[in-house]
This record gives sequence, C-alpha cells and structure tokens, in this order.
Amino acid sequence: MGRKGKELSSEVKEVAKKLLDKGKTVRYVADVLGVSHSTIGSLKKRFEERGSVENIPRSGRQPTVTERDYRCLERLVKVNRRDSLTEITNKFNENRNIPVSKRTLQLHLHKHGFTRRVSKKKLVIREINRRKRL
Repeated sequence: MGRKGKELSSEVKEVAKKLLDKGKTVRYVADVLGVSHSTIGSLKKRFEERGSVENIPRSGRQPTVTERDYRCLERLVKVNRRDSLTEITNKFNENRNIPVSKRTLQLHLHKHGFTRRVSKKKLVIREINRRKRL
C-alpha cells in the first residue's frame, strides 16, 4: 500500500529550512511546527542531498473523487436509506458531475461502516395453531 500521510505545504517547508539554517535542532523545529521529528529529519536530509525541499511529482493516477465528494455520498446514503446502490450512484453522478462507478462508491461505503442489510422475516403462526401448541 502507498503512503497515507499528507504532504507538507511549501510554506512550512521553507520555515523549517530557515530554522534549520539558523542552527536549530530537528526536535526544536518539529515542536515549533507541530510535525513529527522524523518528518523534519527527512526534510533536512532531502535538502542536503538535492538542494531543494520541493517534492518530486508522484507517479500514478490522481484520485477523481475528493474527500468532499465522499462526504456528499455519505449524506446521500443517510437521507435515502432505502435507495439501491444504482439509485445512489445516479444521484451522486448528477450532483457532483463526475462519473464514478458503483463499485467505487460501494467500497467507500463499506469501508465507512455502511453495510447492506435485509430485515429478518418473522415467523407468523396463526392464532388457531398457537392455541394448539399450548
């Protein structure tokens, strides 16, 4: 699996670089910026090796659905609990104007605790047979 962490903004990287150039320790810079010290250490190492703190562009396809879109999806599901996955997908695609497959939405919903459920049918016994059982 890929990395899960967020990239630091260029402003934070520049501030960290300036503090490190002034002779501050990695631990101090990490505490000031509220970032892990290993992150600052790798940032320092990257600057020493490349002379730049900018990130190399990552390979791979960018996600088409943002976190905001996923929150919209969850809201749709909560409002329309009885809708099928096809109906939810159609509404989502109309609202967000981005074509997303049913499977993508299904995987996200399952990951966030939305599971399919069929209510269990109750066994109905006629009144006459209930009396016979007693």
